[in-house]
Amino acid sequence: MKTIIQYILTGFFCLIAFSCSNNFLKDGQDLSTTTVSSEIFIFPEWGTADYDINVPSAGNAKFTVVQTPVWLHVNSTSGQFVNDYAYINCSANLQKDYSASGFYNASLILNIEGIGKVLVPVAYVSEGNPVISTETDFTPHVDSAYFVSLTVGNMGDGILLWKIIEKPEWITIYFDFGPALPDSVVYPLPQNIGFDFKLYYDINTIPFNNQNGKIVIVSNDKNNSTTVINIPSNIGTPSMICYSNQLDFGTTDTSLALLIYNQGDGFLNWKIDSSLPNWLTISNTNEVLTPYNFQQIILTCNRNLLPAGEQKQTIYLKTNDKNNPSYPITVTATGQ
Repeated sequence: MKTIIQYILTGFFCLIAFSCSNNFLKDGQDLSTTTVSSEIFIFPEWGTADYDINVPSAGNAKFTVVQTPVWLHVNSTSGQFVNDYAYINCSANLQKDYSASGFYNASLILNIEGIGKVLVPVAYVSEGNPVISTETDFTPHVDSAYFVSLTVGNMGDGILLWKIIEKPEWITIYFDFGPALPDSVVYPLPQNIGFDFKLYYDINTIPFNNQNGKIVIVSNDKNNSTTVINIPSNIGTPSMICYSNQLDFGTTDTSLALLIYNQGDGFLNWKIDSSLPNWLTISNTNEVLTPYNFQQIILTCNRNLLPAGEQKQTIYLKTNDKNNPSYPITVTATGQ
């Protein structure tokens, strides 16, 4: 678990309001106004580790550590940025006064070549015993906006830090303050609090064969550092109606329409699962049809390629409607 949480804290910028102190090391020093886009969060139980620092204007400058909190031990006080990023190898000494769960805020000061002294936020984290709570298997009901809701909660005694590191490509995750992507942000939760977010389904990329996807969350729950949430792709109950099983071009027609209706409350995945003769083309051979909507498919007969006499071709409309998984359609055309 130590490795996982160190990894997810790299991008952590969301500091909660119940931090337990605000001890910044300014001491009247003349500090640069340069923006620091990262914060170091240290758990004393983890020992020594490398922690990333991002200073957008640092480039490839050298730096030295000139001041630290009393509880922070830095093993190397100098280094160099590479493309605005550097790391500091450090650890936190256990502080009895910081036993209550929370973030104990402080800072260290870097002297960056060409910039001057820069203050970097650093926090001692007393995590307690958080316990993650969420649904791992569920059958959601899609509403008119084609999203479902999910909640992550903290049922333990401590601060839960959690982060999404994997999701299906056909899902977009939105929080109230905007979209979230894997490997983006760690979110903190105090005890007995739930965090709601929405999963939007991209109907253009949902897999055809009702394949489940998964959302993977890593957290500092000591007994459950990785949580997998199974996400079904076939939300709702699609039901397909095809308004014809025979299409005849006769001796003169060059195009015909086939109408499909999804009378169910789920996404209807459909595709044409057949080899077509060279005289027959279809406007679209696979799509996803939203609930209670129609789809028109255009079949085109190229009469220049049509052999003489009556030609018949059976095509199969495959769907994820469990009551109508394969629907045969006979296409006929008569060449001169």
